[in-house]
Order: sequence, then structure tokens, then C-alpha cells
Amino acid sequence: MCGGLAAMLLGLAATTMPSVATGAENPKVNVDFFRPSVHPGDFLNIRTSAMPDPFRVGGGFYLTYSNDPLTIYDRNRDRVLNAVTDQLVGDAFASISLWSFLDIGVDVPVVFMGKGNPPCAATGLERVDGAALGDVRLDMKGVILPSAKYGIGLALAEDVTFPTATAGNYAGDNGVTLTTRLVLDYMVRGWQFVANVGYRARFYETVFFRYQPGDIPGNSADPELLISAGLALPILCGKLDLLGTAEARTRAADPFADEFDTAVDIMGGARLRLGNFNLVAAGGGGVTRAYGSPEYRLTASVAYVPDVDKNCRVDTDGDGVLDDEDKCPTIPGPAVTWGCPDDDGDLVVGDEDFCPDKAGPASLHGCPDTDGDGIADINDLCPTVPGMAEFQGCPDTDKDGVSDLKDRCPKDRGPKELDGCPDRDGDGLVDIDDQCPEVPGPKENAGCPEGATKAVEMFKVRDKIFFVSGKSIIKRESFPMLNELAKSFNDHPELLKVRVEGHTDSLGNRVMNQKLSQNRAEAVRKYLIKQGVAAERLVAEGFADSKPIASNDTVKGRAINRRVEFTILEQR
Repeated sequence: MCGGLAAMLLGLAATTMPSVATGAENPKVNVDFFRPSVHPGDFLNIRTSAMPDPFRVGGGFYLTYSNDPLTIYDRNRDRVLNAVTDQLVGDAFASISLWSFLDIGVDVPVVFMGKGNPPCAATGLERVDGAALGDVRLDMKGVILPSAKYGIGLALAEDVTFPTATAGNYAGDNGVTLTTRLVLDYMVRGWQFVANVGYRARFYETVFFRYQPGDIPGNSADPELLISAGLALPILCGKLDLLGTAEARTRAADPFADEFDTAVDIMGGARLRLGNFNLVAAGGGGVTRAYGSPEYRLTASVAYVPDVDKNCRVDTDGDGVLDDEDKCPTIPGPAVTWGCPDDDGDLVVGDEDFCPDKAGPASLHGCPDTDGDGIADINDLCPTVPGMAEFQGCPDTDKDGVSDLKDRCPKDRGPKELDGCPDRDGDGLVDIDDQCPEVPGPKENAGCPEGATKAVEMFKVRDKIFFVSGKSIIKRESFPMLNELAKSFNDHPELLKVRVEGHTDSLGNRVMNQKLSQNRAEAVRKYLIKQGVAAERLVAEGFADSKPIASNDTVKGRAINRRVEFTILEQR
């Protein structure tokens, strides 16, 4: 076997291998295909659309061990020689971002240890044993769309290798190589899915070591298509990631035609971030027999990485709305309400909803406005009656500048100093308290002139006339008081005219209340006339609920408002 192999190799060197010397020299072929990215935010040999801020510097060191990266097979595809059995490579790299879209870097690989089995002496090949400098690599990456910002990322990457390797250890190529990659990635919640599609151009021919049935025993390091995929899975987002990569390399001229021309390498590992320092450990190997695809590979690195957006978007409350979009990140809620609970269903949530148990519009911070006056009920002193903002939601029915809530006479205009009540006779006692509202008199005489004291006292008696509910029939229990009132009228001839006034509460139909109040006033007038009071001295008038003296919002207030009063109109 060794003789046949030697003959084939020597013949190949003499005819089709200009880069393989016939002396003790190995072909210049780089079998180290683990070429880690130098750019911040990338992982292992996968390029991403991550990019640091301008003028940020990064750098680090990879140490990689590969087992059996180069094996020679004969025409029968049987293993003949493990040309490289062990390879330990260190990659020192550095990078700088020039703009927010462009990062450049350099990688200097050094083979610290290369070992291989001894070839047949007749081949003229050297046994791999020792250290070597590899091909220096210049990397550039331009980002078109950063995935950390848009979710989907797009970038272009270019790396150039220069033939700086020392001969003998399969650590470098025979000339310059150019590798162009299109980068597509997607990031969500710190997860990163990446695809790289590339083309590696070589401007030289190097033929080496695989023997096929046919006329020319050998194969060359041709231009290649590169297809890579990567996954970064956050365990502790921004702190600890699991990494997975797969890379396929195949001849561009005849892709995927043969396992010796198609390499598939897979790796898995972890990345730990400690501030701006990244620690990576990974392992894997090749699944085909192509050159540069090892039985297994182990790598570890330490690097200083400037800040890049890690897209660490978490969902603390598990409601499917990410914390940076969740207005209530610790309380579950539907997406339609931005992750906040909405018990009242008004689509106003969180701190913006001042009334979380009652539905209301966003303009009122989620609070209801029962009376529709544009003032939320929680701020409305009269929540069931439309009003104005200047009166905290209460109306001013008589337009006297005193809100109905504070107006003792909400339907009769009056000055603020008199609580919104009129004082027609100008004696300082408002009409509703003045027994003689049209005749001035002192307050101590209930607004009536001097000499009318007994009559005044008589007219202070209120709410003592009882009627059958909803009717104008006077109950018998009120007869004694009315009889006394009739006697007082007759004892005071100076009272020329007195008005009997009927009042109701606000419940019920306004027209019916007006009729009821008029009928009750008439009933009292007729009763007094029967008791001897001259008819011309009495007039009756119903006011319905237009002159309340208490709130109609309470049972007690409504009872007070249902009354009969007497007002002195004329006296001598």
C-alpha cells in the first residue's frame, strides 16, 4: 500500500501539483477550518448582525484542539495515512468598530502543536511534528439591519487570509483567500437564530491526497460554498447562553457531490458573560470524511467584548407580553391591555386607571361619568346631575354663580353672600326665611314689621299640616293647628293678605307635583275660610319642587320639602 501511495503521490507531484514539492515538503493546505469570528456579538465561527457603538475595541484568545483533521484515503476509499492526528491552535484576535454599521478585526493563528503519523519515505512528505504560524486573517463586517433593533437582522461579512503560514504543518494555504458571507439572523427575548451563506474564493490550485477511480488520482482545494447555522439560547439572558453551530463546506463547482468534497462540522457549547468579558467553551466534530473535518474538536476562549444589545427581553409575569412592552410586568394581563389586568373592561389599565373596578374612558383615566358632564364621578360633587367644572360637576340652575349644591334657593337667583337666595324686600333676611318677603322687617321678627310678632310666631309653624299621601285631603290630626291658625288670622286684622304656599319634593312627574302643590294650598285656604277667615285675605299658590329648603337626595330632606308655608303679602 505504501508503495502504491508513493507512486501516486510522486506522479501527482510531477504532473498536476505545482504547489507540492518533490522534496521533503508538505503541500500548503490549511486544514484548520475552525476560524472564529473576531466581531463582538458573534459566537464561535458564526457571524451575526450584532454591532457595538462606534470606536469600541474588543479582543481575545481562542485555544482549539482538533483530532484527525486530515486523513488520506486511497482509490478504494480506505484510510491510508492520518497525516494530521493532533492540532492545537491558538487564535489571538482584536477588533474595532469604526461606525455604527462597520466593524473590522484581525486574527493571528498559531499552531502550538501539530502531530501526524509518519508517511512513507518514498512520498517525499514530511511528518507533521511541531509548531507553525498560520495564515493571518483580516475580517470586516457591515451591518445593514441590526436584529437587536428590528428583530430580523441583515449583514455582510468579508474575511481575507494571507499566506503567512510556515510550511510543513498544514497550517496555511498557498495564496490569498476571500470569503464573503451573507448574514441573516433573528433575535427575540435573547434567543438568536442565525444563518450564514458564503463563498470562499481561491486564486490558486493545490492538489492533494484523495484518490478516486479514474485517470487523475487526486483532489484540489477548490473554491467553496459555505452554509452555516447557529443558535444562541439564553439560560440567564445576558449572562449565560447555550450555543450550537453547524457548518457545511462543499466544492462550488459540484456541490454536495461526494462526502470527501463536503464537510459538515457541528459544535455545541456555552457562553458566560462576566461584565464585558466572555468565556466560551464548546466541542463537536465532523460527520463526513472531507479534509479539515476532524473526528472531534474542543475549543475555549476568553474575550473582552464591548457592549452590544443582547435583546434580553423577558416576561416576568408569564403573560406573553415582554417586560419592556408590559405596563404591568409583575401582574399577568392580556396583550390587548398591554399586559395589565383590566377587571372593568375599559381598556384603561395600570396606573392610568384611577377607577380599576368601574369602566370609564381613557380621557377620564378609566373612571365613569354618570351624568355625562365630562367630569369623572370620583371628582364630581353632583355625579348624577350634569354640571360645570367650576362647580366640581354641579349645576347652577338659576345662573347666580352659586352651585346648586351650595345654593339654598337653586331655582331663584340670589347673591353668593346670601347662599344664592333672593331678598326682595332688602331687609337682609332671604325670602325663604322671611315671613314678610315683600315688607322689610327685622330678623328677630322673621322679616316682618314691628307689631306683627304674634302673627310671625304663628307662621313659623311648618310641616304640621298632614295630607293623605299623594292627595290634597287634610288629615284630621292637622285640624287643631289649622283652627288655631284661623283664630290668629282673625285676631290680627292688620294682616291684609297672606299667601298659602304648597310645596312638594322632586320625586314624580313635575306637572303632577305642580297640580298637587296647588290643590293642597287651595285645601288649606278653603279650610281657613270655613273657620271664619275672610276669603279676600287669602290666596293659594303651588310651587311644586321649585323652592326646596333641604336636599331632595335623602328621605329626610324630601320630607322637609313636602310642606305648606304662609307668606305675608300685605299689612297695615
